[in-house]
Amino acid sequence: MRLTHLLPAAALALLACDSNPYDRTQIPTISIVPVIAAPLVVISWTPAGAQQVRVYKGTVANGQSDLLVWSITGSGMNSLVSGIEYGTTNPPGGAVDVAAKPLVAGQPYTVQVSRVDPKGGDSGGLTAAGARYQNTQTFTLAAIVIPP
Repeated sequence: MRLTHLLPAAALALLACDSNPYDRTQIPTISIVPVIAAPLVVISWTPAGAQQVRVYKGTVANGQSDLLVWSITGSGMNSLVSGIEYGTTNPPGGAVDVAAKPLVAGQPYTVQVSRVDPKGGDSGGLTAAGARYQNTQTFTLAAIVIPP
């Protein structure tokens, strides 16, 4: 009698676990390109699209608002377009959450790019459905030297 109760539960557990496994290819790979003519950087990532891009003062992306120097969020799922210049006030595919503070040469900053699982769905928390994929990259803004 107990076996008949266990079989349906085991079958449901197997189906739920197979519906949407964690996909490491969705973790953003970030590149920071300094713009030499100005004290700013261009933030790019792959795969295409992001849900949120944040820049923190220091070497840790910890969510503390006092260290957050710029934040943008997509208007749709992973709608932010790669190749965004730091401080952009009207980012393609999104909006500014925290207005940019000036970057200081020699100061380390950490970029955090977040993507939502593009497969979507809800699996009751047993798989990666609805998961966020995040990565960080730290950079230091170089001083601009203008030749005489």
